[in-house]
Amino acid sequence: MVATPSIQSSAPSITLATLRATLAHLKAQEPERGIRWDRAASIVALRTVKPGYTAGWWVESECEAHKWYWVLPVGGRDTCSCPDFQQRGGPCKHALAVRVFQACEAQDQTAPCGGQDADILDLDPDAPIPYVLTPQGEAALALPLADNILLGGECPTCGALGRVLYGGRRARCEYCAM
Repeated sequence: MVATPSIQSSAPSITLATLRATLAHLKAQEPERGIRWDRAASIVALRTVKPGYTAGWWVESECEAHKWYWVLPVGGRDTCSCPDFQQRGGPCKHALAVRVFQACEAQDQTAPCGGQDADILDLDPDAPIPYVLTPQGEAALALPLADNILLGGECPTCGALGRVLYGGRRARCEYCAM
């Protein structure tokens, strides 16, 4: 039985570092799950895991996009609508993906700033971008500007972006000025 939920896919909100750390922790706790942990992490990283409206989780198939499986906790264990769970009865990669996803979310909530870098959150979007001149650029700016016009943009000689001196017959930037 394959169901299609009425929810839309969204980009994953879990960082790769969080996923790696969580996966290592879960593998150490239950090494008998073997490769299923890796497949579950692949689902969390590349596919969508979404909570259901009332209970359970919708997990997108690892192999087929737009194919969804329903993972529902019943009696202290997770059940799944996938063929692997129906045949084997143990936790499948979809049920493990839900566990990995929940563990990643719990780790992100306990990390400072929700798991994101604090310095990124403090950046001012209106601040100018820092610009550092190379030694060649310093030399180009030291040239006399009698017949030169200093402009910004793309150098027609090498294609670099930055300060471009137009003078004489050749335009040059700070990188190809000398």
